[in-house]
Amino acid sequence: MKHSETIKRLAVAAVAIPLIIGASLQGGVLFVLYVCIVAAGSFYEFHGFFRKGQGPLTALPGIVVLILICFDLYATAGKTVLLYLFILFMYETIRLIHTGAFEQVRMLTATITGLIYSSFFAVFILIRELPSLAGWSYRTGGYLVLLVFSGIWILDSSAYFVGSSVKRRHAMSAVISPNKSWEGAAAGFLAAVLAVLLLGRVWTPTLTLSDLLVVGGIIGVFGQVSDLSESLFKRATGIKDSSHIIPGHGGILDRFDSSLLVAPICYLYLALKYVHGFIS
Repeated sequence: MKHSETIKRLAVAAVAIPLIIGASLQGGVLFVLYVCIVAAGSFYEFHGFFRKGQGPLTALPGIVVLILICFDLYATAGKTVLLYLFILFMYETIRLIHTGAFEQVRMLTATITGLIYSSFFAVFILIRELPSLAGWSYRTGGYLVLLVFSGIWILDSSAYFVGSSVKRRHAMSAVISPNKSWEGAAAGFLAAVLAVLLLGRVWTPTLTLSDLLVVGGIIGVFGQVSDLSESLFKRATGIKDSSHIIPGHGGILDRFDSSLLVAPICYLYLALKYVHGFIS
């Protein structure tokens, strides 16, 4: 990595990490706004994979619905999410029928898929608000979010450094992402589990040892599957980086792709175990 790229990465981290920590611990609307920025940015970049020849404003209806979904998750735990998805689908379908722009039908698919895909990150709002349903201290939700984020960051870093240092490595998927190796994946998995165990004992003493092992395992496995899922979309559309909005890191989706599948699975595990009547 070039020296200038390293400086950019460190500068971004020095600004972003304190903001993320502050928003996570504060919770409430501040955290929802942070999630809105990441989720909306991820959707815009995903939409751009398929937006060839279309103006950027075509992503606006999806961004509006995604922001509504984020605030709905905060206010009602997602009771009207399906309604928002239905309204967007009907709006886009009627618009295409009216204009007769059949060549844009793939954009309808990209919009709905991108909205669902990006909404996975919004589940962090449910994780942040979980203490209100489980009877925990509200601040515990902030530490839960930071625990998952930290596990993902350590997973990515460990997988990258170990995978890069192994001379004879075995590619996980030579077609989709030839630089990701099984050696790096194993190192990332172990590092994620260990990090969650160590940090969780300090940050979230409410969780048991088995909880931390499960959460660490979810991050170690599905963080890498989530990363590969974005690589799949980029490979299919001929995109290298989702954007260049974050200096030294690429796009928002590039930075947060590993968390998209992790958040819903972690939330489901914790809610099923600790929220009474969750599935009733």
